[in-house]
Amino acid sequence: MSRQCPIAVNGREYQWPRRPVVVTCLDGSSFEYLFHAAAAGVAPFLRSLLKNGFVRAAESAIPSFTNPNNLSIVTGVPPSRHGIAGNFFLDRETNRAVMMNDPCFLRADTIPAAFARAGAKVVIITAKEKLRRLLSAGLDGLCVSAENEGQPVYSSILSEHVLRRGAELMASTAPDLMYLSTSDYVQHLFPPGSSEANQFYAAIDEQLAHLDRSGATLVITADHGMSAKTDPDGRPRIIFLQQLLDAWLGTGNTRVILPITDPYVAHHGSLGSFACIYLEDRSLTAEIVPRLSSLPGLDLVLEHDIACRQFELPEDRTGDIIVCANHETVLGTHPHEHDLSVLRSPLRSHGGLAEREVPILFNRRIRLPSQVKRFKNYDAFWFALNCADDKSDSVRLAGSGEGKGPGDDHLIRQQLGYYRARAPEYDQWFLRQGRYDRGPKHRAEWFNEIAAIESTLSPIVAGKEVLELACGTGLWTEVLAKSCKRILAVDAAPEMLSINERRFQSHKVEYYVADVFSWKPTIIADVVFFSFWLSHVPPTRFEEFWYTVFCALKPGGVAFFIDSLFEPTSTAVDHAQINNSGVVRRKLNDGREFEIVKMFYEPSALQHRLIESGWKGWVRSSGKFFLYGLMTRPETSESSSPSHQQRESADS
Repeated sequence: MSRQCPIAVNGREYQWPRRPVVVTCLDGSSFEYLFHAAAAGVAPFLRSLLKNGFVRAAESAIPSFTNPNNLSIVTGVPPSRHGIAGNFFLDRETNRAVMMNDPCFLRADTIPAAFARAGAKVVIITAKEKLRRLLSAGLDGLCVSAENEGQPVYSSILSEHVLRRGAELMASTAPDLMYLSTSDYVQHLFPPGSSEANQFYAAIDEQLAHLDRSGATLVITADHGMSAKTDPDGRPRIIFLQQLLDAWLGTGNTRVILPITDPYVAHHGSLGSFACIYLEDRSLTAEIVPRLSSLPGLDLVLEHDIACRQFELPEDRTGDIIVCANHETVLGTHPHEHDLSVLRSPLRSHGGLAEREVPILFNRRIRLPSQVKRFKNYDAFWFALNCADDKSDSVRLAGSGEGKGPGDDHLIRQQLGYYRARAPEYDQWFLRQGRYDRGPKHRAEWFNEIAAIESTLSPIVAGKEVLELACGTGLWTEVLAKSCKRILAVDAAPEMLSINERRFQSHKVEYYVADVFSWKPTIIADVVFFSFWLSHVPPTRFEEFWYTVFCALKPGGVAFFIDSLFEPTSTAVDHAQINNSGVVRRKLNDGREFEIVKMFYEPSALQHRLIESGWKGWVRSSGKFFLYGLMTRPETSESSSPSHQQRESADS
């Protein structure tokens, strides 16, 4: 086969690499770990990618465990296609829990194996032997594990060895394709920003920089995030599902399978945030689902068919009911089946929706075709092979010092130009008029959800001093002014402020023209409010923005925010279909088009991210169209605030 021919794998085509390609899965690495390490100054290469805008938020496969996501990354398809939906499933014929660590359970070809058959030199290095067996399926190439090479499993050295070996092999053998997968030992034990976590990312960053300097195209992602699963006293928050179901239905009528279970239990105790329930009598599903759904600590309870469709799971390896716990809760079977004495630190784990959001970073510009709607971590090879702009030396590596990344300044400028030009027609979007009119039923649903949010907001701002960021034309300024004491309304677009002031003249409101990205708060408020703004903050400026909010709040003050859910009918009828790439093209009534930032957040994932950064509160869905949240200012001094550390680093 010609080395220039695309390689077809699982229904997708991949171009032959023009230079070496390295895809790296940093196990358990949520955004917070990267931001803290970058802010502490210990990860200069990762910081260069974050600073230059070579980063997007991606979704992992559900369950957000190691094996399903690593197999999704190397096959380029979800678990419904490759068959690995966890470490265990229940074989109904034998009634045995079967461990899926053998290649015979894999139902799809892997991208590395397909390229190796076509003549490519391929290298795979993973942390643990259990994953190496799966990743080596059909591969004619080097596939080794750090564990098998003598590295201690319960140690950061295991992952450091993976990256170091990868950098050494890239320098000595220059493979065409390389896949590196680390362990989440550090993330299970230590939170973002801890000295131990930062030390680990410093070591990882050094090896990533070596790979970057080799001239390879580098894509870095994660299989899942990580959450603290304890109460304020450090005790694990556990729902023992099997114990509960036995009490409800009697012993032997149900079987709970925890797909996180594996031989390596010292850091999680076989406790994760995803579980499958198998029923002797499947007709009981309609009774059990709502009963479980009423329990505190659960994000989601779904019957089999809905779960398989929603999360693209293999039907024959998924329970009759699936359960996802929330960001601070894990799921167990019986207390006696979990030896918590093996845990070396307060429990941190994963598996649910809260750990689904992961970063995906590139050391080159990525040019995305219009059909890309959402970023998935298992698109990593597709991005690296099909979308990396590596045709000339003018597009160099962001961290090598040989070129400069595009940043997001151009998008910010274009976004401001869009909203200045859009000011006269902005209200048509909110009021569902003109190009946004999708009929009376749609409008009724829209305004019912708005009314519910207003009823939550009003008592929070009653009698308070409010800072409204990106206040726009005043639709929410008017709501705030009904009950608050005073408002400072800030916006970068004078045209927006002019409409706001004309529509609502009040002594309560003071107007100020300022770019929220560079403005330093001039007042300390009880409440900082922003509507439909967070989605326009680039991911590289997320921490910086929340530091601005932190600085603008009195101790004990709160941030209240509203934004859009990923709902196609929210936008104009003549707009391109919305996507989750982080950048969308928007059109004005006169036909002019602009590119702007547009990030869509899942409420539970956003809540988890803010809580991990020290905020306390909640983020909820209003139903179909909106999310809204209430977060209390962290009770920390500026010098110890995680966001402050990010700001100090950015200003240095």
